Amino acid sequence: MDNYILRLSSININNAVLILKELNNLNNNKIYIKNEIDFNQNNGLRHILLEISEELESVNINTRYNALSKLFYLFIKDPEYNFMLQDKIDENYEASYISYAFHCGILNDLIKNLSFFYFKFSEFNK
Repeated sequence: MDNYILRLSSININNAVLILKELNNLNNNKIYIKNEIDFNQNNGLRHILLEISEELESVNINTRYNALSKLFYLFIKDPEYNFMLQDKIDENYEASYISYAFHCGILNDLIKNLSFFYFKFSEFNK
């Protein structure tokens, strides 16, 4: 049963990545190219995370969505790769980026915005 649930979750994540890719193209959302970010020089990544954090505080819902999308694309290694959640998670996600982002304090902004969108979408049918 656990493998079945993981398989369904993986399919949903892969579909979400495809949908996000199309929405980013439609909205002209600037996604950061990880090859251009110098992780050894933390100022580059720190500047990007601070910029995303500021966008997460925006009043505009599109800006918040774009910031979450940028953050998600920073956290996954290869958006083109159709991955499984149970197979070597460190091959699917950028553990160093996630760790550094949480160290910079983005976790609180992330939780706040995910709960914001959850409540907005749960009220959508009402």
